[in-house]
Amino acid sequence: MADISQETILTGDLAASGDLSDIVLTAPADGDILVRNGSNQWVNAVPGGGAAAIRTFKQTADVVTTAQEFNILTGMSASVLADTDYLVEIFCSYESSATNVGLGLGIDGPTTGSSPIEVRGLHWTNGLMHAINAYNDDDSVVINSEFNSNKNFSMASIIFRNGETAGTLNAKGRCETSAGTTTFKIGSYMRITEL
Repeated sequence: MADISQETILTGDLAASGDLSDIVLTAPADGDILVRNGSNQWVNAVPGGGAAAIRTFKQTADVVTTAQEFNILTGMSASVLADTDYLVEIFCSYESSATNVGLGLGIDGPTTGSSPIEVRGLHWTNGLMHAINAYNDDDSVVINSEFNSNKNFSMASIIFRNGETAGTLNAKGRCETSAGTTTFKIGSYMRITEL
């Protein structure tokens, strides 16, 4: 029998046999949350198993965007399961090249099969709110921003219903105007909750 350590999960039903024959030793994954089920077994409490129910991702580099050019916000990508719903929240700091230069926030996910099958959400910035209602949405807002030396802040809250294909979900951003740039700043972050 393998050694039991803090890195080992015991699963099985001791009550059924009264001995160790029903014990299964498995290595836990990062983020596993265990609960006792009705059969007196330790099981993963996270829907779908494996990944943590709530995950956060920090943007690791500045990303400069221009009009009509959606870019992945570096570091803000997450694996998603097939046939699973998620709440995706994006909190970003950004700079504009001039006043009245805005931004677009959106997401994309697995692109094969039927994935994704639905995206619904809202994008806020400087007191303005816009609907996000399409996959890899390019909804943008005109803001009364300061010049490039000043930071602005925007948020998006999105319900993402993934389809039959597991894969990667990315936070994406773009500049709103044809004559400017919007820089999404390092330290912005994305939070994903499996529903």
